[in-house]
Amino acid sequence: MKQPLNIFRVITFAASSVLITGCGGGSSSNDSSDHHADIHLESAGRLALYDQDSSSLKIMDLDSETIISDYALGGESPRLYAS
Repeated sequence: MKQPLNIFRVITFAASSVLITGCGGGSSSNDSSDHHADIHLESAGRLALYDQDSSSLKIMDLDSETIISDYALGGESPRLYAS
């Protein structure tokens, strides 16, 4: 009985060692090249905001800091739930 238990332990230890060494702190060629270094954004973009008082969705242009669209929403107020 002891022999199969020892073989099981050796196999488990060997498999664990392989998995741990595979997660080492090595680097790859992808780490040294930054593919996003030369991207330049022309605009800060837009932001969607929910106005609870008027029950509407407002779209704000972040460059001009103005509301560019306003959409009335019917029904219940939206809620955010943690998952």
